[in-house]
Amino acid sequence: MSFTPADIYNKKFKKTLRGYDTQEVDDYLDLIGVYYEEIISENDKLRLEIQELKNEVETYEEKEYAIEEKMNKAEEVVKTREITAEKEAEFIIREAELKARDIIQNAKLESKKIVQVAQNKAEEKYKQYNKLSNVERLTKIRLKQFLESHLEMLEDDNVDLQAIKEELEFVEED
Repeated sequence: MSFTPADIYNKKFKKTLRGYDTQEVDDYLDLIGVYYEEIISENDKLRLEIQELKNEVETYEEKEYAIEEKMNKAEEVVKTREITAEKEAEFIIREAELKARDIIQNAKLESKKIVQVAQNKAEEKYKQYNKLSNVERLTKIRLKQFLESHLEMLEDDNVDLQAIKEELEFVEED
């Protein structure tokens, strides 16, 4: 059962011969009415305050939800970026390894070419050496024969100067 302040103020009691003092009962009821009005007023204020606090709580809950959503999205972005960065790093490493293999392979080919050229030059120089060696040997043999023949002629008194001249011309032509 609900009372309003007006119910308290307007309440009338039966009068009896031996009853309560009506003025005292009316004063007490007036006092209870005033107190009841204050309680209702305070209760209304508290209801409004509760509603405002509930609204604030809802606002904060919405903000919290929005923040959580943003945090989740940020975490997803971070994870996505981490995955992307890892993939990029793997790609860069693979690319570097391929380039390194190419460089090594090219260096090996180049070194083989250089070695081949050096071998060819060495073989050519060896052939030149052998040729010069043969020329030297032949020259020594001819010179020795020439000198021996001239020594024989010097020892022989009958030297044919014309034959020596012809022989010298022959040696100079070689």
